[in-house]
Amino acid sequence: MDVGFIILCPDRNVGGLRNSIGGVRHHSYNRECLAVVPEDTTSKEIKEMKEHCLAVWKGKDTITSLVNVGMKRVKQEWGFIMFAGSRIPAFLERKFETFANENIDILFH
Repeated sequence: MDVGFIILCPDRNVGGLRNSIGGVRHHSYNRECLAVVPEDTTSKEIKEMKEHCLAVWKGKDTITSLVNVGMKRVKQEWGFIMFAGSRIPAFLERKFETFANENIDILFH
C-alpha cells in the first residue's frame, strides 16, 4: 500500500513534529512525511522544521486548510493525516491492508 504521512502543525510545534517523524520512521519502512504549517509561520521556524522534515508547506490558518494543502501535496496514493506530537501504532500498514478495500475508503484510528 502506497502511504504518505501528512503531519499537521497548527501550533508550529517542532518537538512534536520530530516526535511524529520518529514514530513514522520506526513503525514504517521508507515512507515519506510532509509537514503543513499555518501561513503566519516565520521563515526561521520553517528552517528549523526542515531540519527534521524536508517537505514543509504553508496552508491558511484553519485545520481544514492544512488538511487540504497536505492532501494536494502528498505524492502517494494514500495520505495518513496526523497532528504533530502524535505517534503511529506498530503494524499500522497491516491494518490498512486488512480494512481498506477501495481507494475511496476513509479509515479512522
